[in-house]
Amino acid sequence: MITPTQMRAARAMLDVPQGYVAEHLGIAANTLSKIESGQSDVSMSRMAEIQRFYEREGIEFLSNDGVAWKSGGVD
Repeated sequence: MITPTQMRAARAMLDVPQGYVAEHLGIAANTLSKIESGQSDVSMSRMAEIQRFYEREGIEFLSNDGVAWKSGGVD
């Protein structure tokens, strides 16, 4: 499962604000901010939803908090 550090890095790679991601996830920007800062307990299903969003945008999550562009382009 992705970490708050990976979420922040993925969003930075996409160069989008929290509001953009939050809108696509159907949550408030301040909720995403709390998730990204580790200040909120988040269900596994919500974390999986966030991860799928970034993966659809072309992000790959690696071990040790790593983040990279998916090879081969966006699905």
